[in-house]
Amino acid sequence: MNPYAIPALIAAVLLYTLELVGWLFRTKERVNVAFALFAGAFGTDALVNFFVLNNWDHPDASQWIPVLIVTTVLALAGTIYFIMVLTGHDTRLNDRFLGIPLKYNLIYLGIAIPGIILYGTFSSNMFESISLTNTGLNVDYGPYGWLLAVVMIPLPLTVWPMLFRAIREADEEADRHFLTLNTIGLAVLILAQPVFELLMVHFSFTGQFLSYVGAAIGAIFFLIAIVHHQFDRIEALNLGLEQKVADRTRHLRDAQARLVQSEKIASLAHLVAGVAHEFNTPLGAVKSSTKTVQVASASLDTLLEQPDSEENRKKAARILKSIQSAVKVVQTGSNRIATMVNRLKSFAHLDEPEIQTFDLHQGLEDSITMLSRGWEDRITIEKQFGELPRILGFPVLVNQVFFNTLTNAIESIKGEGFIRIETGVEDGHAVVRFNDNGSGIAEEHLAHIYDPGFTTKGPGVGMGLGLAIAHNVMEQHQGEIEIHSTRGEGTTLILSFPLDLTPDRLNLGPYSATIQIPHDDNQRDVQE
Repeated sequence: MNPYAIPALIAAVLLYTLELVGWLFRTKERVNVAFALFAGAFGTDALVNFFVLNNWDHPDASQWIPVLIVTTVLALAGTIYFIMVLTGHDTRLNDRFLGIPLKYNLIYLGIAIPGIILYGTFSSNMFESISLTNTGLNVDYGPYGWLLAVVMIPLPLTVWPMLFRAIREADEEADRHFLTLNTIGLAVLILAQPVFELLMVHFSFTGQFLSYVGAAIGAIFFLIAIVHHQFDRIEALNLGLEQKVADRTRHLRDAQARLVQSEKIASLAHLVAGVAHEFNTPLGAVKSSTKTVQVASASLDTLLEQPDSEENRKKAARILKSIQSAVKVVQTGSNRIATMVNRLKSFAHLDEPEIQTFDLHQGLEDSITMLSRGWEDRITIEKQFGELPRILGFPVLVNQVFFNTLTNAIESIKGEGFIRIETGVEDGHAVVRFNDNGSGIAEEHLAHIYDPGFTTKGPGVGMGLGLAIAHNVMEQHQGEIEIHSTRGEGTTLILSFPLDLTPDRLNLGPYSATIQIPHDDNQRDVQE
């Protein structure tokens, strides 16, 4: 392999990886689609350059020069489009640059640049001479080549003001940081070739191959920008989730009893704590990997200033390996966050019919996932699941019963203990049995456990509505709830759902439209 072709290959791999990231997040923001197109176009240009440089001594290698010109034009077009969408100027075409509306600048560039390239190439006036070496193209420009350079003068005078204006006008620090990192990446990527060419002017070979080192560094900046932006958005959502839940709950107060609202807020507090913990762990890994990429890029930048040697190439390979490892960590963290959000959506059955057939086992798994953290080291959850058919009912309400039951069991276990969950079919009913070795319920309290407002947790801990709601939910499903408990030994709670329930036998009850996780557009954004 031609060692001078390696930078182009590295750049192509990094840019195609970034293109994949852009497509994975394409439904969340329009800028991700533009970024994916830009990264793909520039990655293709890098890949074609790698192929040509790696086969520069092949007799037919020169036939690839027109392809190189086409991919370069596509990379330029992708870059301009990405910058426009990134800065929001694709919807503000009347903004003026150099005293001329942006749309006229774009029309001019879109006609003039391809026109001169095509006509100059076919008329043999673009280049005086062109030859392919193992380090790149040696080009002497003809009259149309110099004309193209003059025609392109308005391009940087339009592009860079768009970026600087967007940074200056950004409302949030996260958006300003995102734009700044992308601007640096674009600067490194775009300016790499002319800068290296100027640096290599006294040498006997072209420095074109080094421009793709700049492309690789630019790609690293784009990766850092994406990771930081996703981290900032998710962190902001994580910090504001509890307040947003409270705001949504206030909109339901006219349709709910005051005590039902209070119980809901208490349950959601546990839920938010669990979600926050699950998000913080992968976010920490993503942030750490970002720092690794930053350090690796700085090391690679320092390495590029040193003479080319076998040892330096090995160092570069090690640095690339560390960057790839960091990317894998970012991918793993992103997948974990996506899994958690899917669990949250499954738990709340967002965007699904209120009445439907559902899987009790799935509801149990989702409820366990949503529990507040901190109990795992001292409490073991034993799952002994049998075969259960899907049942008809209100999955949101049943999940709420599971969640409250598990929360009560955890709170009743002061030290080490266990919660055993058994499922099976008994006498035409789907039965879910919870058993724990917690503090249990005193005999004198068993007669009052379904009374609204009755609690033994003390002030500020509970509203005494968990079992009252569970009792009503089971009545809505024509089912039964049983509790057997001994003080100091533990509690067994049994839920029994009829398998032959039909929609006309379901009781809407007072909770059918109230005990559910509030839907939030930002939650949808994270999931997507």
